[in-house]
Amino acid sequence: MTSSTAKNTSKNVAPLDISVIQAFAQLSATVLDLDDLLVASLDILFQTFHYDILAVIFVDDETEELVVKAYKSDLPFNRLDKLPILISETIETGSLIHKEGLFLGKNLAEEQSCLIIPLTIGRLVIGALVTANLHPYEYPPQEKQLLTILASQMTVALTNAQLYKRTRE
Repeated sequence: MTSSTAKNTSKNVAPLDISVIQAFAQLSATVLDLDDLLVASLDILFQTFHYDILAVIFVDDETEELVVKAYKSDLPFNRLDKLPILISETIETGSLIHKEGLFLGKNLAEEQSCLIIPLTIGRLVIGALVTANLHPYEYPPQEKQLLTILASQMTVALTNAQLYKRTRE
């Protein structure tokens, strides 16, 4: 079986093949602990795309505040003061947000880029998958498409893990 490959010299564009989707499918079938699933999901995304910032954000059911459930970056999340605004917009609209040439936080030397994908179950948005680069980066359409597919798989896996956790309590 052959796989198609995205032809782009950027460090972020991974082969657009089925192996990444298969890794997420296998993960969702074998990892039922929510925290382990979140960490493993971000690890796969980091190994595939090498983003500078990766996060999974949920909305707290009671307070309706954003909760960082998983985060992978050398930069502390609280330094990214514009990111919560964009995440809230994604969650409110249920739409993917792609921004280039903005400053996500104070004291960051160059412009950043981010892509925020809603995590949805039907029409209900439960959170967001956040990817960002600490440099200008134009996310190619095939990368956005792959990330949208992975976010859908992640949503199903996270929902299953939450249900599993509730049944064990």
